[in-house]
Amino acid sequence: MKIFMIIMGILTILAGIFCIANPVFTAFSISWFLGILLIISGISILVNYFGKKEGTGWDVFFGILSVLGGILLLCNYFAALFADMMIIYFISGMITVMGITRIASALRQRKEDLPWVWAMISGVLSLLTALFAFVNPLFGIVLIDYMLAVIFIIQGINLLLFGAMLLPFRKDKN
Repeated sequence: MKIFMIIMGILTILAGIFCIANPVFTAFSISWFLGILLIISGISILVNYFGKKEGTGWDVFFGILSVLGGILLLCNYFAALFADMMIIYFISGMITVMGITRIASALRQRKEDLPWVWAMISGVLSLLTALFAFVNPLFGIVLIDYMLAVIFIIQGINLLLFGAMLLPFRKDKN
């Protein structure tokens, strides 16, 4: 399981680097990358549940659901086409919600005399980005390409760290 996690982490990081290096290819195959990410995530959840005996039945359910969803996106052209079209608006909606919550958090921090300016700037930029992606879907495709690359790289680092935590540590005897 240790080596599996490390290999999955390396492959996931390489997928993120591939997304950055080939944005046009990635833009036309977002659902394919999403399918791979879902399969990797589902396998990771299931390996963690069955390997470490941590989690609940919901973890198994979401792990299996992630793997099945990933397979559906990889094997079904119409599901992939629909996902490519809808993911732009889904991600834009998520960015909108994140922007609104950051602005609300900044306003709350301002009332409590806490640093609030960066949260406000982040919230406003998130809202402007989401609005632009709603109006200009091509911008949304590019935005999603780089977001997907970052997600792959972060997930790969998480898998590497998790795999490294499973490795036995040696204590040097002096």
